[in-house]
Amino acid sequence: MAHSFKMEILTPGAELMSGEVSEVVLPAHDGEVGILADHEDFIGLLGTGSLKLVKDGEDYWFVVSGGVYEVRDGALVLYAVMAQDSESIDEESAQSVVQRLEAIFSDPQKFSAEDYQEQKLEYDRNAARVEVARRMTLN
Repeated sequence: MAHSFKMEILTPGAELMSGEVSEVVLPAHDGEVGILADHEDFIGLLGTGSLKLVKDGEDYWFVVSGGVYEVRDGALVLYAVMAQDSESIDEESAQSVVQRLEAIFSDPQKFSAEDYQEQKLEYDRNAARVEVARRMTLN
């Protein structure tokens, strides 16, 4: 049984990560999915949230949103619409967006059903940024 596997995080504009990892926990469209070495071939929809990968015994965090992930021949590839590493997160800015959108969602005078899908995606991405930034301060 192998202890590591190749993983890539690809976005339309860049390759964010490529290397050997021993574990990945990613946000799928319908919940979290854990991937270990020798995982069966699989393809799934990528959700929005925090992604954790373990490399050389260390945890690394990313924010991903939308796209697909595929395990094939023991390798994992994420084709993400949006992905961001923990180093580039501005926690204060993300928290500000989360608070602004929470205020909109809780006030019927400000809430617009037409804008909800776009605002919800913005909220989810920024909530994931806050979560990842906080996890990095725990390491």
